[in-house]
Amino acid sequence: VLQTLSLNRSNQSIPDDARLLQLPEDPNQWKNLSTDWVYPKAPPQPLKNTEAFITALKSMDWLEGDRKALLQFLYDNDQYLMSLKELISTKAIADPLESKLFMYLGKHDSANSKQLLTEVFVEQDLFSPNQRFRSLMALKYSEKPLTDIQVEAIFEYSMSYGLNEENSKLAHSALMVMGAIAKNQQGSEFSSQLTQKLADSLSSSATDKKASALITALGNSGDYDHQQLIGDYLAGDSARLRLNAAEALAKMPSKTSLNYLSNQLNQETDSKTQGAILKAMGNNELDAEQVDSIYAFADASNPKDIRSAAISALSQQAKSKPEVKSRLKALVKTETNQKNLRQLMKALYGS
Repeated sequence: VLQTLSLNRSNQSIPDDARLLQLPEDPNQWKNLSTDWVYPKAPPQPLKNTEAFITALKSMDWLEGDRKALLQFLYDNDQYLMSLKELISTKAIADPLESKLFMYLGKHDSANSKQLLTEVFVEQDLFSPNQRFRSLMALKYSEKPLTDIQVEAIFEYSMSYGLNEENSKLAHSALMVMGAIAKNQQGSEFSSQLTQKLADSLSSSATDKKASALITALGNSGDYDHQQLIGDYLAGDSARLRLNAAEALAKMPSKTSLNYLSNQLNQETDSKTQGAILKAMGNNELDAEQVDSIYAFADASNPKDIRSAAISALSQQAKSKPEVKSRLKALVKTETNQKNLRQLMKALYGS
């Protein structure tokens, strides 16, 4: 392919506010540009008033309608979204339409949609537990930062004590969703601030239930900066929190997390946590000694669930270490549990 290029010198000086001049010298610190900045949307074309918006919204097919058209409708009428609060609180939109509407509000991902979803979650007297849970699931789609006010509102509710069982579950779910949102925006300043807030809350948590949700939230975030904090809980007194820590570190494979897991494996007394440690170790690149240690747990003398976890870890290693397959074949001869045998056959021969 022959290409011809021509360069023309411009006599105009580079403007002082040019984005390139404002970037740090280290390219690793350059922030990703938002899609909306690179590909700006056309200005919204809203309906004439709130009443027209609600009438149009009720007439739309939120179950089977065209996804792009529904999202464009929300974009054009973003200024009216807070008017849906009364509509939702009075249950004027029946299931399953309401469920789909929540999903689209999450995917719309604007400041107004997130404000609406946040208020639905925190205002327990106006909205049902089901609606509040749906608002959290919608917020999981957030790929743009929440406002400080929105984050504070969710944390203030989620970190409060004395909630009944149902509200306590919702509060813990909210913390886990905060971790998922941080994961969606990993590498951004907002994500770092959010995971630090989760870590600070964990350090000051007064109950195991709250700590459990926060450890899971940090695992959901995938923020490697907090491996040490999670690792401390892996060696703690609570079996529940050790299990949460193992499952969180499974989402952060690295030499650091592997070191915590390896150190805890043989001294772990809780079988569920031991199984979680084995699976988490399998997500890392293991050396021969570590493979040997996991293989020992696949021995027939161990409980079937422990053997299953060891087989899972070895199966992960077999993808990059062909020699591990011979060890899996040897286990086929000694394994007596049908579920574990199917697991072995899948690792060896695929589905």
